[in-house]
Amino acid sequence: MAKVIEKGSDRFESRHRCKDGRTIDVEVSTILTGEQKLLVFIQNITDRKKAQKALELQSAITETVGEGIFLIGVEDNIIKWANSKFEKMFGYGPGEMTGMHVDRVNAPTDRTPTETRISIVDVLLEKGEWHGEIKNVKKDGTHFWCYIRVSLFDHPEFGRVMVSAHTDTTGLKQGEQELRESKETFRAIADYTYDWENWVGPDGRLIWINPAVERLTGYSVKECLAMKDFPLPIIEDTDRERVAVDFSEAVKGASGDGVDFRVRCKDGTVKWFSASYQQIYDSAGKHLGHRSSIRDINDRKHAEETVQRDLEAMMVLHKLSLSSALPGTLSELLTGIVDAAIAITSADFGNIQLLDPETGRLRVVAHRNLPDWWLAFWETVSEGEGGVRHGASGRGTGHRSGRGAEPDLCRNAGTRDPAAGRHQGGPVDPAQEQGWQDHRHVLHAFQKAAQAGRPPDTTARSARPTGCRPGRAGPV
Repeated sequence: MAKVIEKGSDRFESRHRCKDGRTIDVEVSTILTGEQKLLVFIQNITDRKKAQKALELQSAITETVGEGIFLIGVEDNIIKWANSKFEKMFGYGPGEMTGMHVDRVNAPTDRTPTETRISIVDVLLEKGEWHGEIKNVKKDGTHFWCYIRVSLFDHPEFGRVMVSAHTDTTGLKQGEQELRESKETFRAIADYTYDWENWVGPDGRLIWINPAVERLTGYSVKECLAMKDFPLPIIEDTDRERVAVDFSEAVKGASGDGVDFRVRCKDGTVKWFSASYQQIYDSAGKHLGHRSSIRDINDRKHAEETVQRDLEAMMVLHKLSLSSALPGTLSELLTGIVDAAIAITSADFGNIQLLDPETGRLRVVAHRNLPDWWLAFWETVSEGEGGVRHGASGRGTGHRSGRGAEPDLCRNAGTRDPAAGRHQGGPVDPAQEQGWQDHRHVLHAFQKAAQAGRPPDTTARSARPTGCRPGRAGPV
């Protein structure tokens, strides 16, 4: 194995006992691919081994060996003899190759046929043996690949010769080439697919993922392959348990479509995705795991949420328009108005305040989602020193999570002109100016308290909220 890792390939021979008791010689070829996968080719070399032993023992070379065998003179490089298998392999008739120079059977590659022969002979003379793949050429000019094993032999008639046994590996080479082309085709398609694609093995381990994952999530292919239980680590917390169940079902053999979930991307943003997955098998029916295709649906989800909010707002407004024409209490009508305002603005809470004509103070007459402490505190403020003496009526909505803008205290009461010390709606006395400032301070306290879920702290300033000018309304 160490040799394979170091050189990328290896070959070795072994003997095996068959089920029927026979013992065969096999040659095992191993190739380590660029994807760190080990390809193993096992070839029966029993006949070739028998032929080699026969040659080494100076036995007669028979015509029944499985390989093409020929003898080449060491001194002159002339073919002395070839068996019928060798002659047929190269497209020659019986005896036609005898007397031919050996360079004629070697095809030119990045080296000439002569350079190929010299490189083989140099190793052969040094080590006594050479084996490997070379490209040969047939009589009709066709090129083909052979795996050959060459050894030295002292022949009683031809003297010192090279014994070369050839095995046609064209089919094997063609299979390797088709495998490479298939991989290249797969990558050309899969690596440039716009959606995020996964291949998960039968054991639930991520085998392959396309580069689109980095564009969509920020995580590289290398980072994803290194994650344990991918993709669960990048799934948003609220969706992880549900996605884990779907993932487990896929590993068990299920297929599915339209599985929506959120991913927390590498930059911290959260995106919506939708997955479909199906089982995959090889040509022999062997289960290879499942493939999942994951599409970015973030824009679609946000559009759906917007449509849903708009639909809810329309329904509330429709209900409000009907309720205004039907018998009912003023409180029900005002609560309906608050609901409509919340639906339209996507606020979390809201209220309507009206001026009590007897006390001159603002009272909360309708509200939604306001905690009891908020209402109690407002009553305390409105009944405190000075009360709310200048107000007419108010309404307001707010957001617990900061989604909404800060309410404008008297949006409809006119805009303030700091240089003139007046509002365009009319003159402002100093008491009302101070009331505005105090009211804004209390309102800020309410906003912060609502977001934090606790009663407000307004002790730093006078809590004397003042409303808008008589006869005008503004959000509070």
